[in-house]
Amino acid sequence: MPARRARPTDYNLTSTDVAEQLGLARKTVDNWRYLGIGPRWRAVGPNGYPRYCQRDVDAFKAEANGHRHRRHTRTAAEPAKRARK
Repeated sequence: MPARRARPTDYNLTSTDVAEQLGLARKTVDNWRYLGIGPRWRAVGPNGYPRYCQRDVDAFKAEANGHRHRRHTRTAAEPAKRARK
């Protein structure tokens, strides 16, 4: 069965809600939205308030956890990167 597309009514989470779920400051979520990174969002209402869908936040968390996991699973054959001085 194909995944159901998000309806406008599914976008009910605020930046504060998303920040709490991700363990971040609300300003970080706002900055990510400005930079075009982070979970997908939609402008809702006549004033265009940013709102997030729970499915999109969950997908973002899963993707972020996958990247974090891969970063820490370096094999012994891979040399550690050294910072330039």
